[in-house]
Amino acid sequence: MRYLLIKFIKKKKIFVRWFRATFVPKSLLSRILLIIIVPTVVAQVISSYMFYKRHWENVRKYMIYTLAGEISLISKMHDPDTSKISQTNEKINAYTFLQYSFIKGATPSHEQQRISKELRILKSNIQYNLPDSPVIVRYNKHSKEIEVDLGTKEGLFIFEISKNRIYSSSTHAFILWMIGSTMILLLLTVLFAKNQIKSITKLSIAADKFSRGFPVKKFVPQGAVEVKKAGHAIISMKEKIEEQVTQKAKMLAGVSHDLRTPITRLKLELELMKKDERLDGLKEDIAQMEHTVNDYLDFAKGDSDKSQYKLIKINIFLKKITSFYKQDLNIKIICSENIYAEIKQNQMRRALVNLLDNAKKFAKIVTINIHRKDRVIYIEIHDNGPGVPKSEEEKILQPFYRIDESRNQDAGGGVGLGMSISQEIIENHQGSLKISRSPILGGMLATITLPE
Repeated sequence: MRYLLIKFIKKKKIFVRWFRATFVPKSLLSRILLIIIVPTVVAQVISSYMFYKRHWENVRKYMIYTLAGEISLISKMHDPDTSKISQTNEKINAYTFLQYSFIKGATPSHEQQRISKELRILKSNIQYNLPDSPVIVRYNKHSKEIEVDLGTKEGLFIFEISKNRIYSSSTHAFILWMIGSTMILLLLTVLFAKNQIKSITKLSIAADKFSRGFPVKKFVPQGAVEVKKAGHAIISMKEKIEEQVTQKAKMLAGVSHDLRTPITRLKLELELMKKDERLDGLKEDIAQMEHTVNDYLDFAKGDSDKSQYKLIKINIFLKKITSFYKQDLNIKIICSENIYAEIKQNQMRRALVNLLDNAKKFAKIVTINIHRKDRVIYIEIHDNGPGVPKSEEEKILQPFYRIDESRNQDAGGGVGLGMSISQEIIENHQGSLKISRSPILGGMLATITLPE
């Protein structure tokens, strides 16, 4: 029993997630409209049902009862042999507005056809008032009138009655008014909701530009009080972040000067020293230290680069970068069309150079495939090196992580920051970097995705 209960709860959760993903609107405007429209429509349906079911049907019945009573009264008081009664008939006709004819000695000649619920009620009421008189009720589609054949001992009454005596013409007007007023209300609601959502949309666009480093001009928080507070909070947060980045850049500039100056002095001292076996080792250690300091400073700078985004051709941009590697690598670029993207050129150049430097250490052939799909740009860098084990593909993007087992440690300096720097730069461009095995050259595959 417990197992079945747990299984039922799991299925219920799966159904709820599927229902939300399929039918629940994603945007805030759609959800607000759904919250307003659904109760409004439900209230209108319930009120209409209650009106027609309780009130309108009772009114219609009373109209039918009155009409049946008038027909019964006319048939009982009619006497063609007395002129005095004839004058009474005229008065009755004037008050009832019923048009009828009387055929002395005749009987109903028509057969009863299928009729509506209202006409059945009319017939049953006439038969209740005149139990011994045959009644035929039918609806004439051509004249749009109700015809009642009533047989009596004296003859046949043929009544021609307007359908408005049973079917009220105001019903359609009421329905049209109800639908029209609801549509006007919903239209005003949509306009009001769109006006409120507009400020939130502007806020989200500004926040997205802030996060990507784009300049935001003339952003003034608008809308409801809560939206204005959020807008001012984002502006304040942006100013604090920019201030912190500026302070970090100044600190890094000082650190760079303080570290590079003694390293430069050490290099000069080594050049003046007499050559011996230990001198080459010291020079190599100093070069490694300088390279480590530069890598660390590049990694720590992060978003301190304040260069603006520019729309450039990715394939042309890559050709310029790869032209510096022609002596060390056999590079082939595959791109069937001109592909444009908004990037910070200095940062993206650093990211691509780090990946190509990594390929230069361990490979001789590099193939770069550039294509786009579903508004996403793909840059695939294949090499024919030893590649990266599958278990290390995610770890290699971590700072200071090196894979000495699969890629030769003696291939060059570095502290394992190049891939991390590239990943950070690409993610700042709202993209991603993924490392895997190249299906083309068998080495490492670095896949970069960027928004178009």
